[in-house]
Amino acid sequence: MLENIMSWVTNGKVTPGTVLFILLIYSIFLWIKNKLNISRDRVNNSSARKMQIESYFKQQGGEDQREIYIAWVNLLINLEEVSKKYDDKAFKELKEKTTLYGSEQTVKILSSYSHYVYIHEGDNNEYTYMGIVYFAYIAASLKHDFTGYDVDPLVLIRLQFTDYDDLKDKFLECKRKIDWDIRWNWK
Repeated sequence: MLENIMSWVTNGKVTPGTVLFILLIYSIFLWIKNKLNISRDRVNNSSARKMQIESYFKQQGGEDQREIYIAWVNLLINLEEVSKKYDDKAFKELKEKTTLYGSEQTVKILSSYSHYVYIHEGDNNEYTYMGIVYFAYIAASLKHDFTGYDVDPLVLIRLQFTDYDDLKDKFLECKRKIDWDIRWNWK
């Protein structure tokens, strides 16, 4: 086979244009391979960095994370009782800790909630339902942050509300609005 290739090259069947074309194709192949390696390295480095940060926060604030998660779940479960306990200062502290230990997604949800409260505080009956669904969203997101398990926010609400079936449509509408806000207002 090597003899066939050598005779093909030496008999003048390979023109300089053919050689240039082959070199061009080979150069493009090397360039693409290099770009793919750089992209893969960036993804690997980014993932490793995120894992380091996550590990650090889990080591440093395991108890704080647990307390934050419990606080949001309590807001959902014992809304009236706990809301008396949380004055502006205590709630601000809870938001600060959530921002410190929560993922980017959790902070987006918290920010969306804060913005909603700022614009709509006490406006209508929907305000109460939106607050409940936001609390469930934050608790579900924190659960994912701290354990890796996903829970639908409506499952958390259903755990608490005996009249969930009667209010299901309201909760679903609130969930739809929150999903839209989180997805489209943070791009």
